[in-house]
Amino acid sequence: MLWQNNPCVVVGRHQNPWAEANIPFLRQNNINLARRNSGGGAVYHDPGNLNITFVANKDTYNRRRNLEFICSTLNTLGIDTEINDRDDILLAGKKVSGTAAKLTRDKSYHHCTLLVNADRKNLSNALKNPYAESIHTN
Repeated sequence: MLWQNNPCVVVGRHQNPWAEANIPFLRQNNINLARRNSGGGAVYHDPGNLNITFVANKDTYNRRRNLEFICSTLNTLGIDTEINDRDDILLAGKKVSGTAAKLTRDKSYHHCTLLVNADRKNLSNALKNPYAESIHTN
């Protein structure tokens, strides 16, 4: 499944949004904040960001195969990408896609972001909390 969002920050299941996002910046710029059921880090979405989701039975879940499919598709378009040991997709050594998953007793979903033409200034400001170091989470 391919999809896009209006500008928002999505935090992982166990993250503290006050530590991961610049909440005052989000409010001032009408950028939504959401939490997903999967783990992983905070991500910024906007119409310049392509979101990709794979849904499968748990016994057929294969994150690496999904990422290889994305890279293979991009490579056929002349976009030379690779997967690092953290399951990020890299372009010219820079991260352009992060990944997260949720597995239940018999189902799974794996999703990732793919930066295509995201507003990098908003991305940076939305995910840089100047007070993050002073926030402690149990």
